[in-house]
Amino acid sequence: MSARLFDRLAAVTSILILVGLGMLSYFLAQQAERLARPSEPRGLTHEPDYFVDRLRLLKANEAGNPAVRIEAVRMRHYPDDLTIEFDEPHVVTLTENRPAIRVDADRGRSPDSGEKTDLSGNVRIVRDADGDHPPLIVLTDAATVLLEEKVVLTDRPVDIRTGPNTLTGVGMRLDSQTRRLQVDSRVKGRIAPRDGTPAGSPEQPPESSR
Repeated sequence: MSARLFDRLAAVTSILILVGLGMLSYFLAQQAERLARPSEPRGLTHEPDYFVDRLRLLKANEAGNPAVRIEAVRMRHYPDDLTIEFDEPHVVTLTENRPAIRVDADRGRSPDSGEKTDLSGNVRIVRDADGDHPPLIVLTDAATVLLEEKVVLTDRPVDIRTGPNTLTGVGMRLDSQTRRLQVDSRVKGRIAPRDGTPAGSPEQPPESSR
């Protein structure tokens, strides 16, 4: 091999080595920059981060006495909007010297702060019997339970029954602590005879406190 050809090969080899080192340095620099950049936070989707089967939750009042009991076939917590969903919830408000109010539904939804529960689907509200007064039963398709106030309310049509008496209307508020029942509008009812009084069908019966 002549000296001139050897010099040319050495020069070409040196150039190739320099190009290769440059490309390797660029690749390593890009990788280092990518690793140094903070990763973008993954957006929250509406997926539960935990769930509980056969939930049984008892909430006490300030005196430590049972105040509200919540049961459900399944409970799911969603971190994106901080809500809780219930399958087949059963909510019971407990007030001393007052009949309990029991609410069942197909579904429930509540903020995880726990101040209320919105119920939907075949909502059935029952106030236990109280002395001579029979149970009060309310049927509707949606209602809200205010857990601190122990109030059940709805703006939907309601069908109310207590013993032989019936009442229908739109919108209702049932207070566990005062035992007051208020129906807002389109009120129609039938009151069974008592003490010889003939049955009537008042269009606007007064607010009930029984």
